[in-house]
Amino acid sequence: MENVKTGKEKQLAYAHEYKRFTKALKEEYYLEAIAIGYAIIEDRLVAFLHHAGIVSRNNDDLCINRCVYPYIRRLIGKGDDYSIKIKDISVKINLICKLLALSAQRAAEIDDEVDAFVKANNKKSITRKGYMMDLYNQVNKSIDWELIVDIFYELDPWRSERNQLIHALLNKTVTSSETAKRECALKGHDITRYLDNCLVKPFKDGNKIRKKYNIQ
Repeated sequence: MENVKTGKEKQLAYAHEYKRFTKALKEEYYLEAIAIGYAIIEDRLVAFLHHAGIVSRNNDDLCINRCVYPYIRRLIGKGDDYSIKIKDISVKINLICKLLALSAQRAAEIDDEVDAFVKANNKKSITRKGYMMDLYNQVNKSIDWELIVDIFYELDPWRSERNQLIHALLNKTVTSSETAKRECALKGHDITRYLDNCLVKPFKDGNKIRKKYNIQ
């Protein structure tokens, strides 16, 4: 299969799958709706991290940008040799929650810590001085924590329910299974809308993080 190459192709793919998502819900194809919903949720998390300058795709392989890795390790409280498994959805969720809860004081401390680390180790600086504070400011001015916090509390329970339905479907009674599939599909739809409207869109608007720090 061919990957999307332009922003327009991405918009078309997203609109197409969201239309299928809505149709699957309407026609009660709940497992299909759950599968599409999961893909959209993960896509929205990646979109947020992309606009934050944290991730890029290299030959379709999602990876953390080298220049921001030292900042992200400190954000999640890990050492300089720690490898972040950004492909895992749980890691994406944890990272975004850490970023949403970041204080101005801690953002400034992370900038200082990375700067000191680079100087102390006589490394050629590939870092972006001031990145974490600018990222904090962008998050703080664009994201309403009260609107989004409940969605992140609901994400892990939703994923657990989704996993049970996908991997243990035949161990459930028909009645309970159908009810659970419907509820899971509808909740997934709510989560995708909130992530898009309350997280990605406001964060993207006027965001110049990648351009300012020349993150490719």
